[in-house]
Amino acid sequence: MLKNPLRDIQDDPPALNCPECGGEVWPGQSTYFLYGRMVCVECFKKEISYQMENDPRGLALELGIDMEQVS
Repeated sequence: MLKNPLRDIQDDPPALNCPECGGEVWPGQSTYFLYGRMVCVECFKKEISYQMENDPRGLALELGIDMEQVS
């Protein structure tokens, strides 16, 4: 069934709510599989920023980036 083209799209419900923050995720937006759950872009950026600041080695390992210890 086709939706009414004159409808107000702001009345449409979000596609889903982020399980981390409860924020709305709309059709066409991306989600990210993080620690076994799909999260919104804001939660993903928050986690990546935290990891970059506090554990860059662990982040590199998660991303499959080669590291080398300088001697």
